[in-house]
Amino acid sequence: MTLIRKQLYVVAARSFFVFMLLLMLVSQAGVSISSWPGIKGKLVPELDRKALSISVSLSTKIARALDYGVPLEELYGVEIFFDEVLGQTEGISYLALSKLDGNILVSRGIDSRGLQQGLSASLSEITSTLGVPAIITVASETGNPSASRSYRNTAVKVLQQEEIDKALIHVGFDPDYSERKVSDLKYDVVIVLFASLLIGFEILLALLTGNFIGPLKAAANRIERMARGDFSNPAKSSSGGIAARLNARLDRITERINETYSSMIDIARGLPQSRVQSAVATLESIGERLRIRQEADVSDNAKDVVRVRILTFIFMFASMLSRPFLPVYLGEIADQSSTLSPELSSSIPITAYLASMALCMPYAARWSDTYGRRNSYMLGALLMAGGLLGTALAGNFWVLVVSRVIEGVGYALMFMSCQGYVVDNTNAENRSRGIATFVSAIMVSEVCAPAVGGVLADSMGFSGVLAVAALLSVFALPLAWKILAVNGNASNRKENSKDAYAGGTSLLRNSRFMAISIFAAIPAKILLSGFLIFLTPVVLANFGSSNSEIGRFAIVYGVIALLAMPLFSMIGDRYQCHFPLVIAGGLISGICLLPIALEPSSRMVLLGIVGLGLGQAMSISSQLTLISRSVETINGHENASSALGLFRLIERIGGALGPVIAGIIALRMGPVSAISILGFVMVSSTIFCLLITIWLRKRDERIAR
Repeated sequence: MTLIRKQLYVVAARSFFVFMLLLMLVSQAGVSISSWPGIKGKLVPELDRKALSISVSLSTKIARALDYGVPLEELYGVEIFFDEVLGQTEGISYLALSKLDGNILVSRGIDSRGLQQGLSASLSEITSTLGVPAIITVASETGNPSASRSYRNTAVKVLQQEEIDKALIHVGFDPDYSERKVSDLKYDVVIVLFASLLIGFEILLALLTGNFIGPLKAAANRIERMARGDFSNPAKSSSGGIAARLNARLDRITERINETYSSMIDIARGLPQSRVQSAVATLESIGERLRIRQEADVSDNAKDVVRVRILTFIFMFASMLSRPFLPVYLGEIADQSSTLSPELSSSIPITAYLASMALCMPYAARWSDTYGRRNSYMLGALLMAGGLLGTALAGNFWVLVVSRVIEGVGYALMFMSCQGYVVDNTNAENRSRGIATFVSAIMVSEVCAPAVGGVLADSMGFSGVLAVAALLSVFALPLAWKILAVNGNASNRKENSKDAYAGGTSLLRNSRFMAISIFAAIPAKILLSGFLIFLTPVVLANFGSSNSEIGRFAIVYGVIALLAMPLFSMIGDRYQCHFPLVIAGGLISGICLLPIALEPSSRMVLLGIVGLGLGQAMSISSQLTLISRSVETINGHENASSALGLFRLIERIGGALGPVIAGIIALRMGPVSAISILGFVMVSSTIFCLLITIWLRKRDERIAR
């Protein structure tokens, strides 16, 4: 009967979640569909206004040069000026300066002969409707009529101070650009809908579990214990809302039973001396059986672990929001204030962030154990917000590096606080589920944050997105104050922390541990940070991809990892094939990066991202299993947690090295070649790991004989 009730409860909770998420999806989709015609109708007029503004600005600047007496045909630097405007303004197809009769003097972005023919054919329409777009047809450079294209040409006159007409400025937009822009907006809308659904799920899960489902489930479990004859005294419930009255009623019932029991003990002790001992013994036996006047050994830990998931999601979301554009943004600042090459200078801040995070993880864990999860998380949130804001406002390269270091320290404090809180509030029976809850929040942020960051960067700019990420970190402060209010037993955590980081020297002498760490884990993290975080945005930007498109590419890794990791974990446990999965994952990750050397394109970058996501989904959980088993076999079970802690540190050092290694290779060989070289290194190290492991097994077999 109890099992049936629990199954009904799970079905009802899941149905409620699905209903709420579908309601959100339908409402957002309805708003998007209803507003879509308006977006299409406003885009072309907005582009025309943009063209008119640019043409007026250019004509004013050229007229100022003419006022100084420079002849129109001898203007110097117009080509360079036009190139700068074309590079800084999205959507412009061409810029041209012509005489009043339509003869082209300077043109950039288009074949001048084809434009000359198009202007000559439509000159009367252009001159009679200055400032209003006119459709002109421009033949291709090959002269093929079927390859000609139409443009919306906006022209204005260049006037000197004497109001003398001197020339015409032409700004051209490809009408197909608006269609491509609308098509891109469709993808952005789908991505935002998907991301908002995941964000809504996280918020719903935190609110409903903490304030509705969790308290009701705790009350139901308590009623079930009372029905079995368990009247122990639980800690005073902090549940509010719908469960407050019910828990108060249960508290009164338990108190009355305990008071009645105490009264019966007092009455028994007042009996004649010959009957006191047997009466008290009988009552104590009943009290022991019914757990009267005993503290309950249950709590709302499940609720607490699920609620801390929202804190994990917030800081991970804030840290990953800038992933699609960060290397490009860092490169722009580095170009202005660093004497190093652009490839190397843009990788140093990323490496500083990852290195500070990796090196601070052990100390952050001890800090959190000593001063409490809440204090540690809130300090980390302030540091992370300061680092993000410093990155957004930095105008100097070294200020930028310091800001990234501060952000990395804040990340380490927040990460270890949330992970430690999960450990505090779980036991051996439910710790795996608690860690899975924690990791799933990281994976969800990995999926939606880069896509949202790319969309926001196109509308708010790089600094605006970093400022939003800083605000998110600050927003986590009041949530941490409420959710992390219970800090547990600090002395126990402190002792566990010392045990967890003991025995590092012996682990470094473990051959299997070092083989997996050096030849599987470190190359995988170098590939993740060097290729996905650093090279992918740089290469896609060079290919002409927008920030939104880069965000859509980045989301592919998170989606594949989120969906495939549970599947490969199950396969590894069921068939005990963890080592083959590690080898296969490393080979797939590396091989999928090699084809970009033959075909440098966005499609090959996408292939590399897919291969990386699939390969890491196969190998990550299997690496952890192999590490635990290799240490338990030689050093005993008690060193497993120490091994995992050291393994994580080694992994993060590899992640910190990734951008620097990729930047050095890109400086020598170019970003595209750097991707293929990283793939080759991954394949080579994986094969080397396989050979070393085979040799170690044969050596152990010889020793066993």
